[in-house]
Amino acid sequence: MKHWILFIALIFGSLACSKEKKLTLEELREQEITKRVNQFIENRQEECYQNTMESAISMADSLLKINAVKYVEDSLQRPPLPVKPEKNIKPTPKDTVDNKPFLE
Repeated sequence: MKHWILFIALIFGSLACSKEKKLTLEELREQEITKRVNQFIENRQEECYQNTMESAISMADSLLKINAVKYVEDSLQRPPLPVKPEKNIKPTPKDTVDNKPFLE
């Protein structure tokens, strides 16, 4: 039992002594400044990209609208109505059946 406790204490002790270099306050400040500058640059690039895309889309849309107006003017004219065929009206035949009263 004592061996296990000693073994576990030895493992925790070795893990507690990390060999990583502890950062000083100046290094932490530099890292934070670098991080914020990079974040600012990324945000500005994204904003510039969005603005460029909006202007390009509006230019493309205006060109499409101009071309659409040119072609719509030509296609809005309706074709002439087709010629209707003549109607041959035949006279109704004369009724030869005598009328009888419905109720007698």
